[in-house]
Amino acid sequence: RSLNGGVSNGSDYRSTTGDAYLTLADPSLPATCPRIPVDIDEYFTISDKELLDTIDLWAALKRIRGWPTSLSEWDFWLLQVIDFWANVGGYTYDGDASKAAEEPRWKKSP
Repeated sequence: RSLNGGVSNGSDYRSTTGDAYLTLADPSLPATCPRIPVDIDEYFTISDKELLDTIDLWAALKRIRGWPTSLSEWDFWLLQVIDFWANVGGYTYDGDASKAAEEPRWKKSP
């Protein structure tokens, strides 16, 4: 998916020059999709160590790579990380949910 750039002053629209396309993410190319920041090795699963590191961050109310954006959401995200840790198939980026929430969301892989 991509967005085309441009600007409007209300009566006139002008496209940006050059390469005006920005690729957000392509689920068929996992490398283009955001990861849960605690998935340090980016293997689409949460290891035991990554889970323990997440619990440590949650207990200390600390962020990793600016995540979670709101420290008050740590309880929700900790449960999500545990859910992914328990899922053998890992997880994938959920574009629709991310768009609706206006921040990255993931879903369990089969």
